[in-house]
Amino acid sequence: MKSLFRKSSPTAVWIHHKPVLQQDYYECSRCHREYSREYPVCPGCSAEISGTQSIPDYIDDMEMIEEILGK
Repeated sequence: MKSLFRKSSPTAVWIHHKPVLQQDYYECSRCHREYSREYPVCPGCSAEISGTQSIPDYIDDMEMIEEILGK
């Protein structure tokens, strides 16, 4: 007998990283694999993507640059 209820797929969000000295990339919040663009379903873990969250990585990058330059 078939179940009347469908199993729900796992869900995740894209974490949009914006580093200063590198190209932007997207990280799956479920499997933490990184991709150069967004997909509707994560290619790594098959989670359905429900949105995007931005992470401004430039703060960490600027601290590193200041440390190198001695400021």
